[in-house]
Amino acid sequence: MKNIRSKLGAFVILILALAILGGCTPQKKLIPPPGPDPVPPDRVPRMFVKPTPGEVPRQSADVAGDVSKEAQAVTGVRKAYTVVLGNAALIGVETEGLINDMIGLRVRVAQMTERDPRIARSHVTSDAEDVARIRDVAAAVQNGKPVTDYLQDVTQIIQKISPNTR
Repeated sequence: MKNIRSKLGAFVILILALAILGGCTPQKKLIPPPGPDPVPPDRVPRMFVKPTPGEVPRQSADVAGDVSKEAQAVTGVRKAYTVVLGNAALIGVETEGLINDMIGLRVRVAQMTERDPRIARSHVTSDAEDVARIRDVAAAVQNGKPVTDYLQDVTQIIQKISPNTR
């Protein structure tokens, strides 16, 4: 009788162990179907999507031309030169004579050009030396050179006019 009890006890323990181990599998989680985007479209940050290599110079030059026209529409700007890198614009402006509020002019140009959905940040300068460098880079990009060839120049100018930009 003792032998049967020990075998029965071992059998019960084995059954309980199997039930515990087999019954503790994680439950599959249901994935809800995709719904509407929880972030409103006007709150999504503008990001630059890298186009194919053949498109970069042409697209960059086209955007730069549009941004230059927008900058030239600001009162007090005679001519504007623009270099676009990603979704940032570097703009050099020549003014129509002496401007009393040069900082205000640069702010107005930045605000006007940042209305373009392709531009997230505009860096504007009216310094003659920087404007000449921007004009040269813009002309080279317009002629098909990649803007990345002038990355060091663009970076130096941006750091000079916006030292807090990283």
